[in-house]
Amino acid sequence: MFSDFLFEAGSQIIHQAAKLRYMSAGKVEVPMVLRAPFGSVKQTGPHHSGSYYPMWAHVPGLIVVVPSNPADAKGLMKTALRAHDPVIFMEHKALFGSKGQVPTEEHFVPFGQAKVVQEGTDLTIVSCGLLLQHSVTAAQTLKAKGISCEVIDLRTIVPLDVETIAASVAKTGKLLIVDEAWSMCGVAAEISAAMMELAFDELDAPIGRICTDPVSFPFSPALENEFIITPEKIVTAAQNVLAGRPIPQIRFSGKAAPAAPPVAPQPVVVAAPAAAPVAAAPQTPAAGPAKATVEGIPVIMPNQDLTITEAKVVRWLKKLGDAVRTGEPVVEVETDKAVSEIESPTDGILAEILAPEETLVPLAESLAIIKPK
Repeated sequence: MFSDFLFEAGSQIIHQAAKLRYMSAGKVEVPMVLRAPFGSVKQTGPHHSGSYYPMWAHVPGLIVVVPSNPADAKGLMKTALRAHDPVIFMEHKALFGSKGQVPTEEHFVPFGQAKVVQEGTDLTIVSCGLLLQHSVTAAQTLKAKGISCEVIDLRTIVPLDVETIAASVAKTGKLLIVDEAWSMCGVAAEISAAMMELAFDELDAPIGRICTDPVSFPFSPALENEFIITPEKIVTAAQNVLAGRPIPQIRFSGKAAPAAPPVAPQPVVVAAPAAAPVAAAPQTPAAGPAKATVEGIPVIMPNQDLTITEAKVVRWLKKLGDAVRTGEPVVEVETDKAVSEIESPTDGILAEILAPEETLVPLAESLAIIKPK
């Protein structure tokens, strides 16, 4: 269920599940996990793209989890299934197709324990979910510019580990919060307030926040590309924080906060970066499909769900020159989730195979050509 529609059960979650332990003086527990995919991916529009974890974080009695990688998704889920209180388990839809090392043994990630995924000395970047991955990418870009960033993965919104953030700010003196939710009353605002309480004397520049603009997600691909938070936007925001320039937030009134007078950028003194380790040469997948050389009707790699971009040809069920009928399976393809058969779109002869077995083929590309009878 998309997290946008979790509000259909909002009264039961807020007024019952979140309050039963309190109302029963601890005698009744609600060990419930609600998985809720969130975030924008592939033009899912206003009703399927929201990042509502701050709203659930506002409710006492709820635990709110936002993993950023497969290993944490497993560890946090194992912890959630053993919790005594309701857990809102928010998973960014764009991460469903992601891959990573996952422990095969029992693996638990405790709630309320943020993780420093990359150490640095010049700037602390805090995020969660998909934007944690974007923040790491931005940090690599900034590293090439001589800027050392410490990147922190929140992992859980409630409980919120502000101590780890404060310790990092004490080291770097500067903070950028990257939050896919809206800025008003959001997670970035809460972290900013906490740092005013815990690390005010450590800050050398205004705290920076980069959040989603306070409008509904557009469906138009062009508008969405302008709307979403990208690694490039994070790099720009980081440079503003390092230069001491506040990042204006768009309020719900539609007016931008007044910008402070520009501050001359201060040089960032960093140690010479260590030589990067030589990475092993990546394995090159089989080439994509060839171009058709005969006329006919193509067999198309169909669109899958929102998180899949390609599939691998596993086995051809028909050979060149074989007769095929409409709806007859001609090839098996495999995604991260399943192996499925693709059927012939027409009666005819399998005239050309464009994607041999073991080939990775993007969605909507041609796999073969059927010459109609």
